[in-house]
Amino acid sequence: MLRKFAEKHAKVLWRSLLGLLGLGVALFESQTPGDFEIFLAASADLFEGLNPYEQHYHQWYQYYYDLLFASVLYPLNFVSARLAKFIWIVLLELTMLRSWSLVDRWLPRRRSEASRNWERFMLLVFSWNMWIVNFHLQQFTPVLLWMVMEAVHLNARTWKASLVGLGMATKVIPIAVFPLWFLRREWSKSAVALTVFALALVSPVLWLGVHRTTELTQSRWGLLNPTNQEHTFDLAEEASHSLTAWIPTLTSAEARGQNTRPWRRHLVHWDRETVHYVTRGAQLFGLLCVLFFLTAMAFQPARTPGYEWSAVFATVPIVFPHHTFYAFLMCFPALAWVI
Repeated sequence: MLRKFAEKHAKVLWRSLLGLLGLGVALFESQTPGDFEIFLAASADLFEGLNPYEQHYHQWYQYYYDLLFASVLYPLNFVSARLAKFIWIVLLELTMLRSWSLVDRWLPRRRSEASRNWERFMLLVFSWNMWIVNFHLQQFTPVLLWMVMEAVHLNARTWKASLVGLGMATKVIPIAVFPLWFLRREWSKSAVALTVFALALVSPVLWLGVHRTTELTQSRWGLLNPTNQEHTFDLAEEASHSLTAWIPTLTSAEARGQNTRPWRRHLVHWDRETVHYVTRGAQLFGLLCVLFFLTAMAFQPARTPGYEWSAVFATVPIVFPHHTFYAFLMCFPALAWVI
């Protein structure tokens, strides 16, 4: 009788166990410090009249996200920090489940459900650390991955492109989808994303006023301006893994941070201007490598869209600056294809 009950309610049992595990992880990780504390502190500063883009959090970290994101998070300042982090981590877990479901749809169907379950298990084994690290650090990356995947997956409704606009306003990275949308003639989705992007930037005027919103937006641009030296000489954090950290480390004796070991790391020594141009060239080459993964000619429907988008996502932690190991979660779809 017990066996029949288990077989009949297997899905419910598995979902219940998964839910309990998720709540346990969220409860445990809500005790640890993480980036969500920076988000909350920046949102509090915003509504206390301070400029969050001029503040340093956790000693040296800066807030780079948009005003709308800070405003949405502000109510969580009225509950305990641990409860706020618990809610945030549960949200990250829900986006993980949805991203997993979308990736599962992208992959080609196998001959048997058993082989597919084996692939899912292997994907869990090889991606588990990436997810846990993001939960531990309370990062925004799982939300960003879900937003972009939800917007670009096959047969996604046009309005879902608004998620790209929101994501781009928050963290710029979703701008990477536009070249492929252009090649696949996704004009409507591009228009929706750009419209929502503009609205997300302008909407804080309603509660912050025109003058303050403009001033804060200019401060944020001062941090994000792609011509800034730190975007091609990325050594403020020792943990950066993108090309903007690798190339200066190997090509300049000046590429040293506060905690850099005393031994030599550079192979050659070039001036900063040369390093800048070499880094920009490497970034461009990384973006162009996506062309090798196209499954159809330009302006024709893709034969395997998920394969193309996986390649786009995989370039993000390499090409964009200021990315550490947690950003490699963006390679999750590509990892699924490899497995």
